[in-house]
Amino acid sequence: MDSIENIYYQYDLSNISINYGKNQKKFDLKSPTIVDSNLSMIYGYMPKDNKNEITLSSSVASKLNPKIHKLLGEYVDFEYVNKDEKKQTIRLKISGISNDAFDNFTLSSNVEKKIYEDTNTKKASAISFKIKDFNKIPGITKLLKDKGFNITSKEKEVTAFKNTFENTLKLFSMLSGLILVVSILIVFIIIYKISIDRYTEIGILSSLGYTKKNIYKIFSKENLQFGITSTALSILFSILFNFAYYKQFGYKLNLNISLYWLLIILNMSFTLGITWIINIKLINTETITALKGNN
Repeated sequence: MDSIENIYYQYDLSNISINYGKNQKKFDLKSPTIVDSNLSMIYGYMPKDNKNEITLSSSVASKLNPKIHKLLGEYVDFEYVNKDEKKQTIRLKISGISNDAFDNFTLSSNVEKKIYEDTNTKKASAISFKIKDFNKIPGITKLLKDKGFNITSKEKEVTAFKNTFENTLKLFSMLSGLILVVSILIVFIIIYKISIDRYTEIGILSSLGYTKKNIYKIFSKENLQFGITSTALSILFSILFNFAYYKQFGYKLNLNISLYWLLIILNMSFTLGITWIINIKLINTETITALKGNN
């Protein structure tokens, strides 16, 4: 399958030991580690491919050092018997400690394959593989199970994570939409307040000989400038809020180019539409009434 890589047979190993200073943990027989849904890390991380790393169960780690957290980043000597019945040693870095209930360990795939090639192996007990795409883990796991394979993976955890992530994205989308609504409401309130306070200005301009057409042109230019400025400030506020949210929580809001275009269109439409309605009312106000102010 194109979605699967790093496939190799796994075998039971015998007569191996892990040495840390004067402390040693022996294994008469070691079966391949099954990474099931209950296995998680107490400290550190699982061994990475192409790294000489090992993960120990807490029970194995405690035999090497009672203060298991101090083993993180330390090196152990992994000892096994090769095909020629001679002892071989590989120096491995402890990348993590798992909550495995048994005396167990997990090796980097490259180290594990090297040991299998170098030992007397009879019949394979398992097949290890890696699914390239994180999102395809549930689907491929189901496909292989339907074909009769006894497969263990992090299917449940991945499915739960994806559902949580999708719900979080929906929440962020709602929050992004709320930001747009708040921005538009702020613009509406400011425009309404400014326009209502201009009754006296209308009266003065009318008394000085300005026609309704002259006054409308003045207001239209001002409203256009105000609309552009308010839209630019709304976009800047959204960008700054998105940046601050990312710094605080590690996630960005779902503010894409479509939402920004929506912000521009709605902001300009509301700004020019509301000011046009209010200005028509102001311009048609009698000069004497306007000079007295809006009561």
